[in-house]
Amino acid sequence: MGHGGFSRGYGSMIQMVPSRKFAVIVLTNKSGETMRKSLNKAMELGLGLKDDEPEKTVAVPPAGESEMKEYVGAYSHAPQTWEVSMRDGKIFMKFDGKDYVMTKSGERKFTFGEQSENEVVFVPGKSGKIEFLFTELYGAKKSR
Repeated sequence: MGHGGFSRGYGSMIQMVPSRKFAVIVLTNKSGETMRKSLNKAMELGLGLKDDEPEKTVAVPPAGESEMKEYVGAYSHAPQTWEVSMRDGKIFMKFDGKDYVMTKSGERKFTFGEQSENEVVFVPGKSGKIEFLFTELYGAKKSR
């Protein structure tokens, strides 16, 4: 079981396995960072877990202009707002005051950040149009 959260200036993740009397707590001093990969690696090492099969890399074609236009807008989950824009044939995420190029990583999934460590998923509403953005910890509604 676990819990995590982040806001401006910090992030944290707690993961516990009571039956094994094992826990990992990750604290960061960076806005929006949870260090999920570090947490997973610590769990793997601490519990002696092994992957059954190596993860297969599948090439994902870049998003086309019409697809990118669907995602453009502001998404809010107070107090955080994620702004998605498009220019020069690329899609950008404005996060914590900085623009990052987004890279398509799957169907309606993108990564962004210093080392593409943040993942977002765009989700359509009942109308079929994109209305939501989900991150590792937050869901945000498109506000414009």
